[in-house]
Amino acid sequence: MLTLLPAAAVATVAAAVLITTVAVQIWAAGRRIVRINRGRGRGIVARSGRYQPAHQPENELGPLVLGIMGDSLAAGLGATSAAATPSALLGQALADRHARPVRVVNVARVGSGARDLASQHQRLTKAMGPTGRAPDLVVVVTGANDVLPTPFRLKSAARTLGESVADLNGRGAHVVVATCPALAAVTALPRPARTLMHTAGLRLARLQREQAHRTGASVVVLHREVSPAIAADSTLLADDGFHPGDRGYALAADTILTALTAHPARRAEPSQNPGSGLQPLPAVQPS
Repeated sequence: MLTLLPAAAVATVAAAVLITTVAVQIWAAGRRIVRINRGRGRGIVARSGRYQPAHQPENELGPLVLGIMGDSLAAGLGATSAAATPSALLGQALADRHARPVRVVNVARVGSGARDLASQHQRLTKAMGPTGRAPDLVVVVTGANDVLPTPFRLKSAARTLGESVADLNGRGAHVVVATCPALAAVTALPRPARTLMHTAGLRLARLQREQAHRTGASVVVLHREVSPAIAADSTLLADDGFHPGDRGYALAADTILTALTAHPARRAEPSQNPGSGLQPLPAVQPS
């Protein structure tokens, strides 16, 4: 027993030092990311709007409505122009593919986590007007701000995501969930914080995937389908070393687009389409 006590004490001290080191690294990295992005994205991130088919005549159908919810990756922080954000990349691609207008309603906010999905869900529903219908398509990107090495918190975040997705799916939306990316691919976090957060992120992504499948949503597993390319080429990141840059967003949007178009688009008549009188929401400013 006497030999075990010193070993246990050493282990306790080592764990405390590790936790303190990781907390300081995360705090310092967060401050640096905020400082680099302060003032950026004004009029760019989370931009809502209408996109027209570029090179083909429109068909007789009314506009598709695409809702985007989530965190700074859904808002587009790190992009250098509005055209490089998820709103524009997905909105224009869908308009071209379906030969019909696409109305994008982006309610994502920089710094958001699963706890914010309920309020974003309410904003999206309110934007749809008195019909009570959901958008035709919804993309949800969240997870990076929910990553904590605490199993209960991860389960709670995934469960909250599942609740929003289940409601949207139940009201007829085709929902695509993009799970937590691989944090090992970002350069803003030093080790050992990056390793610990990456491990927690993988667990969260698995829980998110389970919730999404349970509710019937489509899933884009970012840590498999996008993060490896970013890990191999850091120029896909913005200069803050955390968010995607223009090329990174293009890669992610292409992957999400595949999931969005896996099901036929609704063939709603213009008079029935809930987005026919929708007004763009004001751009969200980074906090």
